[in-house]
Amino acid sequence: MNKSKRIPRIGDMIFLRDRGPGAAMIRFWSRRGAPKGYPDGFNHVAMCIGDDLWLSAEPSGIKKVNTTFLTRNSVEAVLMCFTGTDKIGWWAAQYSIAHMGEGYDFLGVVGFAVHRLTGIMIHWGGRQFCSEICLGSWIRALSEAGIPHSYRDPANTTPNDCFVWAMGTGFFRAESFDLSYV
Repeated sequence: MNKSKRIPRIGDMIFLRDRGPGAAMIRFWSRRGAPKGYPDGFNHVAMCIGDDLWLSAEPSGIKKVNTTFLTRNSVEAVLMCFTGTDKIGWWAAQYSIAHMGEGYDFLGVVGFAVHRLTGIMIHWGGRQFCSEICLGSWIRALSEAGIPHSYRDPANTTPNDCFVWAMGTGFFRAESFDLSYV
Protein backbone atom coordinates (compact mmCIF):
# COMPACT_ATOMS: atom_id res chain seq x y z
CA MET A 1 0.00 0.00 0.00
CA ASN A 2 1.46 3.38 -0.98
CA LYS A 3 1.82 6.10 1.60
CA SER A 4 -0.91 8.70 1.11
CA LYS A 5 -0.12 12.37 0.73
CA ARG A 6 -3.76 12.93 -0.14
CA ILE A 7 -5.54 15.69 1.76
CA PRO A 8 -8.24 14.07 3.88
CA ARG A 9 -11.83 14.92 2.94
CA ILE A 10 -14.50 15.83 5.46
CA GLY A 11 -15.86 12.58 6.89
CA ASP A 12 -12.69 10.55 6.31
CA MET A 13 -11.42 8.68 9.36
CA ILE A 14 -7.83 8.16 10.46
CA PHE A 15 -6.89 5.03 12.40
CA LEU A 16 -3.79 5.22 14.59
CA ARG A 17 -1.40 2.91 16.37
CA ASP A 18 0.23 5.01 19.06
CA ARG A 19 3.11 4.56 21.50
CA GLY A 20 2.50 4.36 25.23
CA PRO A 21 0.94 2.12 27.87
CA GLY A 22 -2.66 3.36 27.41
CA ALA A 23 -2.54 2.73 23.65
CA ALA A 24 -0.97 -0.69 24.21
CA MET A 25 -3.70 -1.59 26.71
CA ILE A 26 -6.47 -0.64 24.24
CA ARG A 27 -4.80 -2.71 21.51
CA PHE A 28 -4.38 -5.65 23.92
CA TRP A 29 -8.11 -5.72 24.78
CA SER A 30 -9.20 -5.26 21.19
CA ARG A 31 -6.57 -7.44 19.50
CA ARG A 32 -9.03 -10.20 18.51
CA GLY A 33 -10.71 -7.71 16.20
CA ALA A 34 -7.52 -6.51 14.50
CA PRO A 35 -8.14 -5.96 10.79
CA LYS A 36 -6.56 -8.30 8.25
CA GLY A 37 -3.20 -6.89 7.22
CA TYR A 38 -2.85 -4.92 10.48
CA PRO A 39 -2.01 -7.58 13.11
CA ASP A 40 -1.11 -5.00 15.78
CA GLY A 41 -4.43 -3.25 15.25
CA PHE A 42 -5.31 0.32 16.14
CA ASN A 43 -5.97 2.10 19.40
CA HIS A 44 -7.51 5.34 18.13
CA VAL A 45 -9.72 6.71 15.37
CA ALA A 46 -10.71 10.31 14.59
CA MET A 47 -12.92 11.96 11.95
CA CYS A 48 -11.90 14.73 9.56
CA ILE A 49 -14.17 17.74 10.11
CA GLY A 50 -12.29 20.34 8.07
CA ASP A 51 -8.96 21.38 6.59
CA ASP A 52 -6.36 19.94 9.00
CA LEU A 53 -9.09 19.51 11.64
CA TRP A 54 -10.15 16.27 13.29
CA LEU A 55 -12.73 15.48 15.93
CA SER A 56 -10.92 13.36 18.47
CA ALA A 57 -11.88 11.75 21.78
CA GLU A 58 -8.97 12.75 23.99
CA PRO A 59 -8.56 12.08 27.73
CA SER A 60 -9.41 15.75 28.28
CA GLY A 61 -12.67 15.37 26.32
CA ILE A 62 -14.05 15.45 22.79
CA LYS A 63 -12.42 18.27 20.85
CA LYS A 64 -11.04 19.60 17.57
CA VAL A 65 -7.36 18.88 17.00
CA ASN A 66 -4.96 19.34 14.08
CA THR A 67 -3.12 16.52 12.33
CA THR A 68 0.19 17.22 14.08
CA PHE A 69 -1.42 16.98 17.53
CA LEU A 70 -3.46 13.91 16.57
CA THR A 71 -0.47 11.94 15.24
CA ARG A 72 2.14 13.16 17.75
CA ASN A 73 2.58 9.69 19.34
CA SER A 74 1.70 7.56 16.30
CA VAL A 75 3.86 4.86 14.76
CA GLU A 76 1.29 3.93 12.11
CA ALA A 77 -1.69 5.68 10.56
CA VAL A 78 -4.24 4.54 8.00
CA LEU A 79 -6.62 6.96 6.31
CA MET A 80 -10.06 5.47 5.71
CA CYS A 81 -11.36 7.37 2.69
CA PHE A 82 -15.10 7.58 2.08
CA THR A 83 -15.80 6.88 -1.59
CA GLY A 84 -19.32 8.34 -1.68
CA THR A 85 -20.57 11.88 -2.09
CA ASP A 86 -19.19 14.83 -0.16
CA LYS A 87 -22.69 15.49 1.21
CA ILE A 88 -22.78 12.19 3.12
CA GLY A 89 -19.26 12.74 4.48
CA TRP A 90 -20.35 16.20 5.60
CA TRP A 91 -23.35 14.70 7.44
CA ALA A 92 -21.08 12.22 9.25
CA ALA A 93 -18.75 15.05 10.28
CA GLN A 94 -21.67 17.17 11.54
CA TYR A 95 -23.02 14.27 13.62
CA SER A 96 -19.56 13.79 15.15
CA ILE A 97 -19.19 17.53 15.87
CA ALA A 98 -22.38 17.34 17.94
CA HIS A 99 -20.29 15.47 20.56
CA MET A 100 -17.69 18.24 20.89
CA GLY A 101 -17.22 19.28 24.49
CA GLU A 102 -18.50 16.00 25.94
CA GLY A 103 -16.24 14.10 28.31
CA TYR A 104 -14.23 11.03 27.43
CA ASP A 105 -15.92 7.76 28.39
CA PHE A 106 -13.24 6.26 30.65
CA LEU A 107 -15.85 4.05 32.31
CA GLY A 108 -16.94 2.77 28.89
CA VAL A 109 -13.36 1.83 28.00
CA VAL A 110 -13.00 -0.07 31.29
CA GLY A 111 -16.49 -1.45 30.71
CA PHE A 112 -15.41 -2.74 27.32
CA ALA A 113 -12.74 -4.88 28.99
CA VAL A 114 -15.26 -6.03 31.62
CA HIS A 115 -17.71 -6.89 28.81
CA ARG A 116 -15.07 -9.05 27.08
CA LEU A 117 -14.46 -10.94 30.36
CA THR A 118 -17.97 -11.17 31.81
CA GLY A 119 -20.52 -10.19 29.17
CA ILE A 120 -21.71 -7.27 31.35
CA MET A 121 -21.79 -3.93 29.49
CA ILE A 122 -20.87 -0.73 31.36
CA HIS A 123 -21.32 2.69 29.74
CA TRP A 124 -21.17 6.23 31.09
CA GLY A 125 -24.06 8.11 29.47
CA GLY A 126 -23.29 11.47 27.87
CA ARG A 127 -19.65 10.56 27.32
CA GLN A 128 -18.08 8.93 24.28
CA PHE A 129 -14.89 7.24 23.16
CA CYS A 130 -13.33 7.54 19.71
CA SER A 131 -14.77 4.57 17.82
CA GLU A 132 -18.20 5.14 19.35
CA ILE A 133 -18.36 8.67 17.91
CA CYS A 134 -17.03 7.76 14.47
CA LEU A 135 -19.16 4.66 13.96
CA GLY A 136 -22.32 6.24 15.37
CA SER A 137 -21.87 9.29 13.13
CA TRP A 138 -21.36 7.16 10.01
CA ILE A 139 -24.31 4.89 10.76
CA ARG A 140 -26.51 7.98 11.13
CA ALA A 141 -25.16 9.62 7.94
CA LEU A 142 -25.64 6.47 5.84
CA SER A 143 -29.17 6.08 7.23
CA GLU A 144 -29.92 9.72 6.42
CA ALA A 145 -28.81 9.04 2.83
CA GLY A 146 -31.02 5.94 2.64
CA ILE A 147 -28.02 3.69 2.09
CA PRO A 148 -28.31 0.21 3.58
CA HIS A 149 -25.42 -0.75 5.82
CA SER A 150 -24.50 -3.37 8.35
CA TYR A 151 -25.42 -2.38 11.88
CA ARG A 152 -23.04 -2.52 14.82
CA ASP A 153 -23.52 -1.11 18.34
CA PRO A 154 -21.27 1.97 18.54
CA ALA A 155 -20.99 1.67 22.36
CA ASN A 156 -19.48 -1.81 21.94
CA THR A 157 -17.00 -0.96 19.19
CA THR A 158 -13.22 -0.67 19.22
CA PRO A 159 -11.16 1.22 16.63
CA ASN A 160 -10.42 -2.19 15.07
CA ASP A 161 -14.13 -3.02 14.89
CA CYS A 162 -14.83 0.38 13.30
CA PHE A 163 -12.10 -0.23 10.69
CA VAL A 164 -13.48 -3.67 9.81
CA TRP A 165 -17.03 -2.27 9.67
CA ALA A 166 -15.97 0.56 7.32
CA MET A 167 -14.20 -1.83 4.95
CA GLY A 168 -17.21 -4.15 5.01
CA THR A 169 -19.62 -1.43 3.89
CA GLY A 170 -17.95 -1.08 0.49
CA PHE A 171 -18.02 2.74 0.85
CA PHE A 172 -14.47 3.15 2.18
CA ARG A 173 -10.95 2.44 0.99
CA ALA A 174 -7.88 2.32 3.24
CA GLU A 175 -4.69 4.23 2.43
CA SER A 176 -1.55 4.17 4.54
CA PHE A 177 -1.04 7.71 5.82
CA ASP A 178 2.47 9.15 5.60
CA LEU A 179 3.26 10.46 9.09
CA SER A 180 6.37 12.24 7.79
CA TYR A 181 4.02 14.38 5.69
CA VAL A 182 2.54 15.97 8.82
